Amino acid sequence: MEIGSHGLTHTDLTRADDATLTAEVAESRARIEELTGAPAEGFCYPYGTVDARAVEAVRKAGYAYACAIDPGPLTGPHALPRAHVGQNDTAWRLHLKLRLHRLRRRPVEGV
Repeated sequence: MEIGSHGLTHTDLTRADDATLTAEVAESRARIEELTGAPAEGFCYPYGTVDARAVEAVRKAGYAYACAIDPGPLTGPHALPRAHVGQNDTAWRLHLKLRLHRLRRRPVEGV
């Protein structure tokens, strides 16, 4: 099991100013590491939104990888695509999401 970061206060990083962006990713990592005594390697962008600024901030904060619901044209270990899974997802919905996810996503480059 891994404990990763989802930001300090679940702020949309694509709308955050530079100081907030840095605090959201760096401080959340520091707090997780302090609480668990283990490195926080992964980051999941709040609301699944990401842009180049957020990717750079997450990379600079030292995360090994990060996931977004739709990274758009971004690719690489700090812009990995993920599928949202919610409490109302049934086995059938998860099956459909898996199939659609494969159709919508292109191969990840730079990993």
